[in-house]
Amino acid sequence: MKWFVLFNAVLEIVAGLVFMFFPTLIPGLESADIQTQVLCRMYGAAALALGFYALLAFKHYAEGPLRGFLKTFTVFHLGVALACSKGVMEGADSNLGAAGLHGVLGIVCLVLLLTRNKKMA
Repeated sequence: MKWFVLFNAVLEIVAGLVFMFFPTLIPGLESADIQTQVLCRMYGAAALALGFYALLAFKHYAEGPLRGFLKTFTVFHLGVALACSKGVMEGADSNLGAAGLHGVLGIVCLVLLLTRNKKMA
């Protein structure tokens, strides 16, 4: 479980840095207008914040912050999966990978949340 938290931290920090500083590297956004780049950078800031939160949860794992981590990341991953899925349904096929990745991570977080000991902090 601890390594799943670290995986989420690294994934979100790397994604946040790319979205924040290099949004045109994202497939389908090579020639994005300024407003789209601003929205990407806003998502990047959110991903960086969540990555930092996950890094803190990893660092303080023994203190038991997992319940809050699992709740937060379930909402985040499933929300992003839903947003990406809507984009795929509207023809943005480049969102399919992100929808799948976030969907799987969201379901894993939800399963862990529902099956972990209720005494978790």
